[in-house]
Amino acid sequence: MADAVERAVQTWIVTQREEETKFIAQEIESASTSLLTLVKYLGEYLTSEDGEKRVKGIGLLVDVIVRLPDSSFNKNSTTVISTFFNNKLDSVDEIVPALKGILRLVLMPTYTSSNCKDTIKELVKINMRAHVQATRHMVFRILDSLLTRYRSILQELGPEFIKGYISLAEGEKDPRNLLIAFALDRVLLLEFDVKDFAEQFYDITFCYFPITFKAPVNDPYGVTGPDLVSALKQCLCASPILGPLGMPLFVEKLNAGTPPTKIDTLDTIAACLPVYGKAVCETFDEQLWTSLKVEIFQPVDSGVQAQAVNVTKILVQTCSTSEETGELEEITSRILRTTIEILKETDKGRSQSALKVLVALIGSSMNVAERTWEALIPQLIASYDNAQDTSTRVGALEAFSTILQNPHVSDVEKKSSVNSIIGHKDAILSRCTSSLQVAATMESSLHALSSLIRLRICSKEELSYIVHNLTGALISATTAGDDMTLEILKALSVVAEYSPDLVQETTLPALFALLPEKAQEENDEKARAECVHALMCLENLCLPSDLFSRLCIHFLTKVEILVESLVKVSSDGTPSQMDQSIAYSHALLRTISVVLDKKREKDHVDIPKYIERFVPRLYFLFFNNALGFQEGRPDLGETILVTDIAEIISTVVGCLDRERQESWINTAFEAYFRGKPGLIAFSHTSVPDTNVFSPIETSQTIGENLMPLFTSAVVALRSETSIPHHSLRKLLNQLALAAFTCENPRKKNALTGAVASILNKHAEECPEFIEADMEKFWSDNVKDSTLPVMKRNEALMIWSAVCQALVARNHPKAFPMVKKILGLFDDATISQHAARCFGQIPNLEGSTISKKNHAIIRLLYVQKLLNTIGPEIKANYTPAIASAKSDAYLTAVSTLTPSIPKGTYTQTIDAFIPLLLRGLELQDLALRANVIDSFVTIVTKNEKGANEVIATHLGTLIGAMLKNIRTEEGMPLTVRLKVCALRFLTGVAGMMNQEDIQPFKSRVLRELQVVLDDRSKAVRHEAVAARTQW
Repeated sequence: MADAVERAVQTWIVTQREEETKFIAQEIESASTSLLTLVKYLGEYLTSEDGEKRVKGIGLLVDVIVRLPDSSFNKNSTTVISTFFNNKLDSVDEIVPALKGILRLVLMPTYTSSNCKDTIKELVKINMRAHVQATRHMVFRILDSLLTRYRSILQELGPEFIKGYISLAEGEKDPRNLLIAFALDRVLLLEFDVKDFAEQFYDITFCYFPITFKAPVNDPYGVTGPDLVSALKQCLCASPILGPLGMPLFVEKLNAGTPPTKIDTLDTIAACLPVYGKAVCETFDEQLWTSLKVEIFQPVDSGVQAQAVNVTKILVQTCSTSEETGELEEITSRILRTTIEILKETDKGRSQSALKVLVALIGSSMNVAERTWEALIPQLIASYDNAQDTSTRVGALEAFSTILQNPHVSDVEKKSSVNSIIGHKDAILSRCTSSLQVAATMESSLHALSSLIRLRICSKEELSYIVHNLTGALISATTAGDDMTLEILKALSVVAEYSPDLVQETTLPALFALLPEKAQEENDEKARAECVHALMCLENLCLPSDLFSRLCIHFLTKVEILVESLVKVSSDGTPSQMDQSIAYSHALLRTISVVLDKKREKDHVDIPKYIERFVPRLYFLFFNNALGFQEGRPDLGETILVTDIAEIISTVVGCLDRERQESWINTAFEAYFRGKPGLIAFSHTSVPDTNVFSPIETSQTIGENLMPLFTSAVVALRSETSIPHHSLRKLLNQLALAAFTCENPRKKNALTGAVASILNKHAEECPEFIEADMEKFWSDNVKDSTLPVMKRNEALMIWSAVCQALVARNHPKAFPMVKKILGLFDDATISQHAARCFGQIPNLEGSTISKKNHAIIRLLYVQKLLNTIGPEIKANYTPAIASAKSDAYLTAVSTLTPSIPKGTYTQTIDAFIPLLLRGLELQDLALRANVIDSFVTIVTKNEKGANEVIATHLGTLIGAMLKNIRTEEGMPLTVRLKVCALRFLTGVAGMMNQEDIQPFKSRVLRELQVVLDDRSKAVRHEAVAARTQW
């Protein structure tokens, strides 16, 4: 084996092949030979007078050492090799392999502190300026390793090591080396005694500030400007000894730099001031504040101003004493006086800047905050009282609210605010409430009142006084016609967070009083306006539990009274009176539904309780009328009120947990399947049981309009909630059959939605229904061409709803079922309806398959559907042949495109381009607008490959868009169609190269000139944007 190693050495000297290096390392690792033997074989090369031979010999030794594990070395061999490499550091030719070897040795456990001292002594003698970056980089890496592993040893070397390090780091310019150097500088400044080397460390650190380095494109080393900036900042703020030397440079850069330089400077100052300490800050505070004032009160860049305000805060914190009370430091007093004086000025911009400084002062410390408030509040009150114009009063109120609303004010600082404001609370409160009477000051006074309320310092009586004034302003807004209603409601909502009873006792009765007892005549505009205003206010105000409960009780009682009045109206009144009563009831119920949706979005926990307190009364309201237990009552099931109630029930049931859902749905099934409506419909009395109420049955018409009240609860169930039926397959068949055979459209739609929802959540429990029953349903009711077209269309609607439910959850049976619809495109009698059903499958908007209803909706389900049926469409569509089939494909793609995810438009639509181009000539304007909207998405998203898709058909597309923006006699166009076409023209001009669109420029501008006079404001707006872009 020794001979083999010797041959490998000889071969490597000639070829420098990696195979020989690997072989030698393996032999040493397996103990077949030793390092000593390798050195013996290399002897003639290591000691040769020929420099090239020596470099080769050292290079092979290093390559082998680098490959060997730590176990191949002992302390003796490590010391010998380390000494050998150390002696080579003064040779220009041999330093590179020597450094490479040392870099490996310092990581070995056999490398000792004595070795470290010897290496450092030789390392610091290197003349870094004489070597290239890669060599210097190895030196810094060795220093980094030694400082990490042998820090205490280097600390013992003291000034000898510090001087040597400074000589190595001085003048370095390479970004990769500087990253390491800055980290080493920080460690030395933090953990070594360097007080005698302050000036030298200043020279090797501050010479780089500020860093303006920008990495070249595709830089392989990955060193960025922000990396260097961050590393240098950590270095500069490492020790207070740099403060006296560094602060003048900071001030200089702050006075003369560009905005990016100033931001970097201010960010670094903010990090350094707490480290440099109070003594350094007091030495330079006047110079620093002078520079900061310019950036704050004469800002040219908002980012610089924000950083300057932050530095002001840190400066005050650093200079302040640790005592919670006492006189302010001189610099703090000066800043406060200057800011208060500027706040008195009429210049709103400077006043706003002063407010930012005051917020910073309040956030600096408790003592400074209290002194700031003591100076600020009297000034604001005086400004308000002595104001000669309204704008000054507005400024004073805005100043107060701005400071208190600032999100950076901590709880401790709010305590100081509370202590300072309590003495002036009455004065502030009286001025804020009196300002509510003036339109110009109302908004600012509302903001100030909201801020005051959030401090929780107002007594119950004072809050009551505030609510009284706010309520008065809210009622006045009905007739004033101003836009302060939402601001008033926000202020009342703040009160409702802490004292909802005050709002309930004062504001709600006032708003309820605006609601008439009965529906108003259409020509009574004042009463109708008051009603709309009151409903809007209640919709935004009644989110808290107590207020919503009161709203529900009042509104439901009012609806019950209106329903009772319908008996008289239906017999004695006119149809318009009945419509008005129903419309009024609809508005009341719709308000409850909207508030419930808002509460659900905010995860309010009180919603489930309304399943017992509110929902049964809603059922009773309808069941009592629909089932005819009292003569003369109109059937409310034929009105829009059913939809309102269904939405409310769906929201409440959807918020229940599984156990409560199962309990409720059990009673609902008892009511609808077994004729026991009294289980869910009761108020002051219950609806009696009856055999005639079985609306699920296909032959039953009594109560069939109430089917949405049942299915709304079913579709809102969680997927883990059990359906109370012995066989889901039989239930689904029963519901699907009832949906297909019934003539009532409301019942048909409700049952279809219920089938889709149940199947989406429980598909794995009923495979027979999907595979066998739906297959039979297809053959018997959809495919059979002998059936009436209307019945086939109705069956197809049910089929597509089932497909949608399965597609959303990526069920494997969904895609074969969807492809069956494509097969109907050959049938001219239903091809168009089939195309629309097909296109709507991925569109879940408005369906029962939604997250709100706890449906199972898989990620990327649309993409999977498109990937499956896209090739099918492309293969079967023949654009050259005009037929019912090709028209159906055109309609299908036009209906489908709005559902395509924005991120995959380009890839997906590329396959549909031939169809879409033909779709630009569709007679159906809504479908044509969908097609154009697809192209709009391509040009506005500007995804990869979009240019090629558009450029290929640019002339055709621009010509088609111009036809769709100008209304000609006999060819009316919708506003949406024109807007979509104009948006495409705007987008394509911004996306394509100028040489591509130049041939069309004059024609497009000529056509746009005509559209600028269109009747629609939306069209004119888009035309202006398009003309500007072109």
